Amino acid sequence: MTAVRLITYLLKYAAIYFVFFQTMFISGVDKLTSGGTPAWFVAQFSETFIATFPGVNVAYLILGVMEIAVAVILVISVITLEFTPKRPKTFLLLAIALSALTFGFLGFGQNLTSNFDGAANLFFYFGATLVAFLAVVRDHDFVLLKRT
Repeated sequence: MTAVRLITYLLKYAAIYFVFFQTMFISGVDKLTSGGTPAWFVAQFSETFIATFPGVNVAYLILGVMEIAVAVILVISVITLEFTPKRPKTFLLLAIALSALTFGFLGFGQNLTSNFDGAANLFFYFGATLVAFLAVVRDHDFVLLKRT
């Protein structure tokens, strides 16, 4: 691998880690340390089935836990040096897939409450997440193919 190719490879992964980590970590920490479910969230879902099951507070907590889980898995990925060219990207792919699921849940909530602009925005987050997944899975599969 040439020096320029290695630098662009590492920059690609730095960008992926940075965007997913800061997006999920900041949001997750805010949800888990804000002192409870905000009134606007309770009001948004009070007329939906989420108010009954799993409950608005539990739903808010679940979203925060999912977001923090993505951040933790990303840290594990960095610690195991998955960003290097010769390492499989197992934890990174797991983090990106969990991000996609999280954006799917968030979008569902927006659709459920007729916030279609917010749902459309989250659909783009979901789509960008899948693009990142495809960029990483290509490198992951290439490493696995070279090992056989």
